[in-house]
Amino acid sequence: STPAPICTLLAAMSRGHSLPSPRAADDDSYWLKAPLAHTGVPLLVDVRFGLEKVQINTAAGTAYVKLYIAWYWTDERLLAWTGDLPSKLWGPHIRLKNGNSDLQESGRDFSLLDSQGRLKRVRHFEGSID
Repeated sequence: STPAPICTLLAAMSRGHSLPSPRAADDDSYWLKAPLAHTGVPLLVDVRFGLEKVQINTAAGTAYVKLYIAWYWTDERLLAWTGDLPSKLWGPHIRLKNGNSDLQESGRDFSLLDSQGRLKRVRHFEGSID
């Protein structure tokens, strides 16, 4: 089997799924697809990680973390956009697979930063991980 293209992997992450099976990767109803730049190539997503707190328990093999992840990208479909954002807007997402049951996640909203279609999404995570 051939590896999935990066836009497929980003789209999978945007919906919180693990890597897609070859059949699911081509199914448009499975998840929202990442938009392509006007050049036809996958868009670039800038990422910022902020580690606010970490406490490591070496005996238990766990850590308590408080962090945020911010993504920035330009969706050209939103040039000069006014009003509410579309309800099925694509956005990057990450799932901390090694998170324990107390790991809380918040902040799923999008922010339109300018009239050029620049978007921001911030997710906050707090709790223990293995």
